[in-house]
Amino acid sequence: ALAALLAEEDWPAVLEAVGAAPELLDARFGWAEQTVLHRAVIAGERLVVEALLDLGADVMARDGADNATPLHWAADRGDLGVAKLLVERGADPADRDDLHGWGPLGWATLGELREDVARWLLRSGAPPRIFPLIALDDGSALSALLEATPAAIDERLSRWEHYECPLHYAVGQGSVEAVETLLDAGADAEALDWLGLSPLAVATFRGRPDLVARLEATGVGDDLSAALARGDLEAAAVALEGEPGALAPKARYGRLLMYAAENDHAEAVRWLLENGANPDTVQDWWDNRLTALHPAASHGALSAVVALVEAGADTTVRDHQFDATPLEWARHFECEAVVEFLSEVTPADETVDLTGLKIPQFDLTGAEFGDDESDSNEESEDQNDDAGEG
Repeated sequence: ALAALLAEEDWPAVLEAVGAAPELLDARFGWAEQTVLHRAVIAGERLVVEALLDLGADVMARDGADNATPLHWAADRGDLGVAKLLVERGADPADRDDLHGWGPLGWATLGELREDVARWLLRSGAPPRIFPLIALDDGSALSALLEATPAAIDERLSRWEHYECPLHYAVGQGSVEAVETLLDAGADAEALDWLGLSPLAVATFRGRPDLVARLEATGVGDDLSAALARGDLEAAAVALEGEPGALAPKARYGRLLMYAAENDHAEAVRWLLENGANPDTVQDWWDNRLTALHPAASHGALSAVVALVEAGADTTVRDHQFDATPLEWARHFECEAVVEFLSEVTPADETVDLTGLKIPQFDLTGAEFGDDESDSNEESEDQNDDAGEG
């Protein structure tokens, strides 16, 4: 009954229900396993939040999806009034135990920028960290952090953000002052991120000639991802010739096909497939494992989907978390043109429940991941067999 009241956002009735049965304050609702307090914060109901706290709601309760407290969600929403109320009642602005390791400050900056909340959190005890300062494009604060903690330049975001590193993130955000500060501090302008993109490629894909020029001024060399970003297939061929096997699943550019497919860079997709990339290679994607067809289908990247299918991609392959085909992903995200195309080349099958499936986009940023390739391909010695698992 309470779940229905929450769905209807009937807050007077919700308060009446939890007042009569206080144990409901600790109950969890929905696939994200959120408390009533989480739901009230997300709905922006300040008076309800205050009433729930008065009834004994746990201000540090964590949801099941992100291990996030209500303060994380107030920061994400940019709700300064609710954020202040939660901190007054005991919420910790320095907490970093959420799934992403961002803390409330990260939630106020690394999605949609909520600058007023972010700066208030910094004044209220949230420790300054390199990625939020980049998002704020605060060069002076970033310089101070790097001077006090030089190792911060090597920090990475979590696997949920594809291990993005500071320079790639700054370029992707278009944070000019942050890019300048990072380069002055010695950031590696030639580092590849987890997706196989260089900072130069990120700047090119973003359409930022100013940042391209700044990176080139460092003397950075050309690379395969940068060549593909500007559509220079001859230069891409030269780069690949100097690095045989670079498109193999565990190699430096082994994930470029995933990125190009999701973002509908059809010319790059075709070139990668023609030069050795396997359309049925299984890669990690958050908690899931799937092929390039899944993200392409979920983003409505029709040209890339067509290119993959024409190259022989298996349309019946199922992801490892939801056990769903690319067609089912396209249906879930209402990508009608892709649904129409894949329906003609995918055998009919029963519908799969994709509740909870979100779009964790392979951004232009990502991160250098060193030689540790996580467990993404440990069970993929035979990529074609793995791609066909159900």
